[in-house]
Amino acid sequence: MLPEASTYTGLGATELTELAKQTLQKANMSSGEERDHLLLKSAQIFHYNHDFNNASKTISLIPASSPLHIQAQLLAARIALAQNNPEKAIHLMPALSALTPSQQLQAKSLLADINAASGYTLKAIKARVELEPLLETSAAKLDNDRQIWRILSAMPTSTLNQTTTDDKRIQAWLELARIMRGFTTKGQTNVSNVKDAVLNWETHYPEHPVSHEFVSNLMNDYIATTEKVKKIAILLPQQGKFADAARTIKNGLLSAYYADNHPPGRPVLQFYDTADDTVAFSALLQRAISEGATNVIGPLNKNLINKLLLQHNLPVPVLALNYSENDQQQAENLFQFGLAPEDEARQVAELAIKQGKHKAVILRPDNEWGNRLQMVFSQTFTSLGGTIINTQDYATSSADYSRPIRRLFNLDQSAQRHRRIENLLGRSLKFTPYRRQDVDMIFIAATYRAARGIMPALKFYRAGNLPVYATSSVYTGSIDVNRDADLNGLVFCDMPWVLENTSSGGLLTKNRQALKQIFKRNWPDQQAYTRLFALGIDAYHLIFNLEYLHDNDFARFPGATGNLQLGPYNRIIRTLLWAKFINGKAVYIKPKIKLDITPALNSTTTPSTRIAPEHGMTAIKQPVL
Repeated sequence: MLPEASTYTGLGATELTELAKQTLQKANMSSGEERDHLLLKSAQIFHYNHDFNNASKTISLIPASSPLHIQAQLLAARIALAQNNPEKAIHLMPALSALTPSQQLQAKSLLADINAASGYTLKAIKARVELEPLLETSAAKLDNDRQIWRILSAMPTSTLNQTTTDDKRIQAWLELARIMRGFTTKGQTNVSNVKDAVLNWETHYPEHPVSHEFVSNLMNDYIATTEKVKKIAILLPQQGKFADAARTIKNGLLSAYYADNHPPGRPVLQFYDTADDTVAFSALLQRAISEGATNVIGPLNKNLINKLLLQHNLPVPVLALNYSENDQQQAENLFQFGLAPEDEARQVAELAIKQGKHKAVILRPDNEWGNRLQMVFSQTFTSLGGTIINTQDYATSSADYSRPIRRLFNLDQSAQRHRRIENLLGRSLKFTPYRRQDVDMIFIAATYRAARGIMPALKFYRAGNLPVYATSSVYTGSIDVNRDADLNGLVFCDMPWVLENTSSGGLLTKNRQALKQIFKRNWPDQQAYTRLFALGIDAYHLIFNLEYLHDNDFARFPGATGNLQLGPYNRIIRTLLWAKFINGKAVYIKPKIKLDITPALNSTTTPSTRIAPEHGMTAIKQPVL
């Protein structure tokens, strides 16, 4: 048997890499089952260290004839899932009928995770609930509870609020998630309110399957965090080129602060101007701390965040509102949160692969922003097994997209062939441009202005039948049927705050629906900055949840800007929602996933993929507000 993952707890990334390499070297000097065992152990260490490429390469060295082949298949599937490729994971799964009872537990756990990654939330929770009585140790049951909570935490608020089931075990979990989400989406909350709500839940579900240890830990973690926040220093520029953005963030933050039903002893807010050139930022931060700040929000400027990275021992938690240029460095107590377009490009690539699109072309502007989105999309798409067929940039100084689109689809080559044939025959021929056919999707990096010109041009050049994906930059955030009619069919990701639709059940909590009305009423001139207002709301609420996110890798925060989790180097990662332009309006959709794991449950052959019926891309017919 291989050692438990806990064997490697406490080892740093460098130590784990060295251990994995040493184990691999021993395997290369061995033979037979001993070699396979060492290969499996090396791959497990690589996987534990998040070095998925080396883990995958190592596990592939174990032959199908090996007695450890089934165990290798399970680990290979786990690695593929860690690489965000559930389609590949399900193809690597061995049939359950061929497994030992111990391996079946591993496989059922993995199938639950594949279901969760593919959007089958209830199936995933049910699989985990049914695993619980089969687990022999309290530690295994507690971990199973954490995995269920991870799945629930990843659910959009609208989905969580609307989901019901006749299965009392699952319904108990759903109710607990709704209760805790109601508290975590606020700031400081009366501790007794949390305890009373959970006690009431336990009364309604006396036979609930949730372990008391998990519920107790959940409440303690939340209460401990909120009680520590006494005074929040907000470090933002009050003048200069970032002043308008900072002002909108400040308005969002203050709106969230005053909208919360605070208990006695609400935190104090104090603002500091980071644009004051007469005061060094380090001195300003030290002043805020010396004046009693228990938490800090800001700065906004990347250069200041880069400087913070050099301070390895920040005495209080600092939530920066942007990301440093060095994404491989971490300072203790520094957390980074912003609206990074790279996060969106990454999610577009992941969705495209899950929908069975594997051959992409990219159209992007000839600037740094376009280059960044292209790089992230390409890296993610190819790492998941996709192929970038072609990439073209377009001039931001021009509204003519015909030339880059013609190059993107090899239409110029088609025209050249036509001219050669005409010259050869000596007469004119009727000609229809013929675009390349080895493409199944288009990714465009574009602002809403550019997208309104690109989409009609794509249709003109006979690419209108190809699915087009984009980031939130293609949408202003406000309905404009006349101008957005040309965007029909375009799929993009965006934050719940923008894709709010109260008439369809609500993508936001009631608290944030009220905040949106406050924003529209009080700052009509700032509607173009609506996403920054949402950033301010989440920045305030995150202060009360950072420790919880840091201490629990299963934890998520259902924010206005997305479902938030803490990633590597204390960088907040946003998971967004999806919309599609229909009749000139952005409409919230649940994307169709091209994956069906059902055959893996009993099949003795490799499962096939097919369209999963419960994930039809059915649009909620009300327009996005």
